[in-house]
Amino acid sequence: EPCRENAYKISGKYTEVPSNLGEALSIFENSKLTMEILGEELHNEIVKMKRDEWREYLNYILNNKLNDEDITDWEINRYLVKA
Repeated sequence: EPCRENAYKISGKYTEVPSNLGEALSIFENSKLTMEILGEELHNEIVKMKRDEWREYLNYILNNKLNDEDITDWEINRYLVKA
């Protein structure tokens, strides 16, 4: 059933969307469904690629003393330019 209330003010009623790539990667990595659909080899390769991407992002954040809640130049260059 769709949420018709302010989702930011509701707690525990709906499953939350991952707030970052690290959280999403953990869910994806442990998903039996994606493993079944993609096959073990492709699934594991995607996990490896995204883990490297997440590590690169975290290094950028730490090296530049940035807040991970802000949109960074790294994200703009990595994702927006590709769009």
